[in-house]
Amino acid sequence: MKKFFSCLVILLSFISLLVCCMPDSLNLTDNNKVRIASLWATIEGEPGTKTEFGHSTTSGSYSQILWKAGDQINVFYANASSTASSKFETEAGGATANFSLVSGSSPESGSFLGLSPYNDNATANITSKTISTSIPVEQKANANSYDPEAFISVAYSTKSNQMAFYNVCGGLCFTLTGSNVSKYSQIELKGNANEKIVGPVNISCSTATAPISSSVSGSSTTVTLILPEGKSFEKNKKYYLLFLPTIFSKGFTISFKDASGSVLVKSECKSYVEFKRSVFASINGADNPDTVLKIRDGELLSKDGTANCYIVSKVGSYKFPLSRATETDYLSGVTSVKVLWETNNTSIEQSTGSIITNVETNKKYVYFDTPTTLKDGNAIIAAYSNNAIVWSWHIWVCKDYNPVTSSQKYTGKKAAMMDRNLGALSATASNSLSNGLFYQWGRKDPFPGAVESYVESSNGGHLMRTTKGDKLTTVSSETVEATVDYAIAHPDTYITTSKSNGDWLAIPNHELWGQSKTIYDPCPAGWKVPAANVLDSNKQHVLEQEAWSNLNYRRVDGNINGVWLDYDRAWYPNNGYISLAGKLLMVGQYSCYWSSSRNSLAVYAMEMSKTGTSLTFDPRCYGKVRGEGHSVRCVKDN
Repeated sequence: MKKFFSCLVILLSFISLLVCCMPDSLNLTDNNKVRIASLWATIEGEPGTKTEFGHSTTSGSYSQILWKAGDQINVFYANASSTASSKFETEAGGATANFSLVSGSSPESGSFLGLSPYNDNATANITSKTISTSIPVEQKANANSYDPEAFISVAYSTKSNQMAFYNVCGGLCFTLTGSNVSKYSQIELKGNANEKIVGPVNISCSTATAPISSSVSGSSTTVTLILPEGKSFEKNKKYYLLFLPTIFSKGFTISFKDASGSVLVKSECKSYVEFKRSVFASINGADNPDTVLKIRDGELLSKDGTANCYIVSKVGSYKFPLSRATETDYLSGVTSVKVLWETNNTSIEQSTGSIITNVETNKKYVYFDTPTTLKDGNAIIAAYSNNAIVWSWHIWVCKDYNPVTSSQKYTGKKAAMMDRNLGALSATASNSLSNGLFYQWGRKDPFPGAVESYVESSNGGHLMRTTKGDKLTTVSSETVEATVDYAIAHPDTYITTSKSNGDWLAIPNHELWGQSKTIYDPCPAGWKVPAANVLDSNKQHVLEQEAWSNLNYRRVDGNINGVWLDYDRAWYPNNGYISLAGKLLMVGQYSCYWSSSRNSLAVYAMEMSKTGTSLTFDPRCYGKVRGEGHSVRCVKDN
């Protein structure tokens, strides 16, 4: 599988055009000529002409796509109140080329748009910097090359003597290995969600220094590679299909047809796949259905950085780097990835794969899918080296949840906070789905939260049922070597303790969470465990202002199961906690929200507790012990 789309295995990645030593003395009116730069592209070292590929550079990583004598381009320019077009043609080929006027008028000054190859039906608008042309729906098959009519590139320039062309499309490079290759007459590619990829297209050029097509829109959902008369497809030769930069949200299908149009072979990729502008992705043996079926790609979850937690808010296929949080180097020695547990944050038993499914790795990324109908919940993925867990990640699935747009900035605070607990599926008052997950201080991995929003007995309540059941896996710190490494290797094991300091670690570590985000921080990228509002020794001013202060608060009438903070802006449930002995206690009657601030062994936190019919609210409670399981409300990491 997995050699294909790791990020998309790149065979050919186009790079911007280079303008090579162009003298400023040249003008379009000087013999009606213009000098044009050409394209650079990564390639696996195949020399040839422009319709194939140019000469490799000394590094062997790049090769030029050269102009050849007779190449023609459109030059668009302002003419009175409209945009006019002229045809120019190369005098000779090369990395750069002089183009002479063939037909139309000679533009003298102003802004210019260019299109290659020349298209008599193309139009442009200088004011909006837009070119309208067409990407061929049917493209000619050239062994080890592409159809030059499909290789669309554009230019925008304010200099009358030069243009630099930038390509518009991406595409697919593939070989054929099946037994029916000689019978193929046409090869058709189509997105499974009917994405428009070729045909009439409007190309918006950006700036004079980088005229890259910034927005495109096609009209046809299918692109077909057609054999020229007298030619046959050949095994192990490279063939190219060019089309618009596209996300195939449900994968794509390649159909291999004979001369009558009958499908001889159909290869289907069912994974989310992104084809980028200026990139050819490679498939060796595209007419082998098993090869294409194994292709994996996914929407990248680490666009804002790597983390121990990733949020998924819609149906799809996803990926994130196989690396520790805040790190960019890949974990070595990983042999497999597996889901440790899943939950929909209720007492209802869930089947494996109900929250996320199809989890695997190519040693660079971890891939997974959601079911076709998104189900809110939480899941833990672990990376194994043989039978030992080396790292794990929390996948937080919450439909349509955007933590940035729903965030809350409290009165007088420096940074916004999430509108819900880490792992919660709702921000609604009195709803048990707002309870979220529990964390021991300093650990990156969560434990199931409480199902109920209120339980009469302080010793009552139930943990969310996971695919491993509704019992918490525990181990005593007195019976194992309670280290950070042990916690990493046992992310689903709650470490109990009877030590007087209440720490789950044998040797306390004060730096696991901090004011700067650490590798063990459980929050998504861009968020972190907040620092508390801690007063200095004279209680004269606040040293840290990220979290809670003496905000206005209002309890919910009836059973006291939470409060609204900051004039009813934010709901904080009283969701109980997990004791040092691993027991769920005081659901609806008590809650504690961790901060990263500590003094010696004790930690500051925001604490709420029920006393009779009143609620005690302490925004800077001191003395919380690290072995208890409490909630996390992430703050923006500005």
